[in-house]
Amino acid sequence: MFIFVILSIITASLIILAYIHSYLRYGFRLTFNFFLFSFLYVSKWVIKNSANIPAMFKTAQQIKILELSMCGKSIFYKSIANYLYTISTILGWIFLLYVSWYLAGRIMQRLSSIKDRLFPTLLLSGLIVSCIVYIVEAMAGVLGWWNWTVFCSQIDKFLIGCPFHPIRKGFYFSIYFLAAYFLIECTKFRRANWKAMFFIIPFIHIFCISIFGPSELVRLIEHIVSLVVLVILVLFSPLDFDFSFDNTKSRKFQMIDNTMLLMILVILLILAVVNITVFKQAFLNLAILPFVFFLFFSIKFIPVYIILACALILIPLLKNTYSLFVPLVVILILRYLMPRINKKKIKYCPIEDNDT
Repeated sequence: MFIFVILSIITASLIILAYIHSYLRYGFRLTFNFFLFSFLYVSKWVIKNSANIPAMFKTAQQIKILELSMCGKSIFYKSIANYLYTISTILGWIFLLYVSWYLAGRIMQRLSSIKDRLFPTLLLSGLIVSCIVYIVEAMAGVLGWWNWTVFCSQIDKFLIGCPFHPIRKGFYFSIYFLAAYFLIECTKFRRANWKAMFFIIPFIHIFCISIFGPSELVRLIEHIVSLVVLVILVLFSPLDFDFSFDNTKSRKFQMIDNTMLLMILVILLILAVVNITVFKQAFLNLAILPFVFFLFFSIKFIPVYIILACALILIPLLKNTYSLFVPLVVILILRYLMPRINKKKIKYCPIEDNDT
């Protein structure tokens, strides 16, 4: 159970760091609502899957992970371990959602012509979550922690040790929540009395499955329709992060901001070292590369052209690095194509105003 205590402490510490960073950057209302709503959203999903494992998910090996520290222990001991495992999973997902928003915001700051647009922010956040899910799922598949038994696709051959299905699910899982949150808290809709209707967005999946059944065609139609609706909404609902207060230049915020970035780099470094020294699977570090490139795009002093050049060099040199095309293509579109499409600058409404 010691490993679960450590995981719980680490994830709780990361959540505290993220909360402080969000409070200094976005203020109390946005911060409190984000962490409250994300906790409710994530905990419902985690607890449901913990209590009722989907048939498509083979968990025999995952259960074996828990048994490594629970063999021969009492039911009470195992219950505490499972409780800590669930808590660390919930906190980890909340931190992941905030990190995706955090890194997407840093990347958007480098794209001055579209830096306050909702659609690119939402897209980048979802892709960053997908990249992190790819890291976890690649490790899980290769090391035998768990395996997906269905939903194989032609895209799987370009990935390492995992199907595309959980990566796609991670993308939609994040943008459903972030879209509802942004539309309610960060757009003109926040003043509407009916704004709570946007909370339906994260539960579209449940409604579709309940009404039409759990077929792959239903899932595909659901994702396509939901994405089209979200695109229409966010294109006409730009964000505004030009607050009446600005703590971004304060020494305290700079210290917290640098600490956030440093913690992410340390976690990636630990994963890379563990893959090589403990798991003896150095090729798993290839799954980390897409997220690393998004991370590098968020660091201002690294020129964009150097990052793009490195991606173009690594793709033909290393096997199974086709996933690097994702950050490469997305950044090229956002940096060079979208500014030409969106020449007209939109005036945004302030988020922090007198009605808070």
